Amino acid sequence: MVLRDRRQMKILVLIGALIVGSILFIAFKDNFSYNNSFAELDPVSGDKSTIDEFQKNDHEPQTIKIYIAGQVRNPGVIEVPSNCRLVEAVEMAGGFLDDADLLKVNLAIR
Repeated sequence: MVLRDRRQMKILVLIGALIVGSILFIAFKDNFSYNNSFAELDPVSGDKSTIDEFQKNDHEPQTIKIYIAGQVRNPGVIEVPSNCRLVEAVEMAGGFLDDADLLKVNLAIR
């Protein structure tokens, strides 16, 4: 096939780029993480606040129990402060296992 003009060359380059982009997207789409944190709308003030802000107590810090499992050394139910981040909860569960994929989870989530 002999290309007669630049227009045909541009079309072939565009098609090739689309094919390569599609292959890369399919190959790496599972490596992206999504933020699963939610905020609630306060019906009285209309302000967006996280659930932790509703649980604040000025006298003593509240704790919650969470179940942590997966690639941690000591999976199970642990008690953590209500404003705790996931990375702190993992530390309380003994830390990550050596083969844990830290890019699959948002460690800053509360």
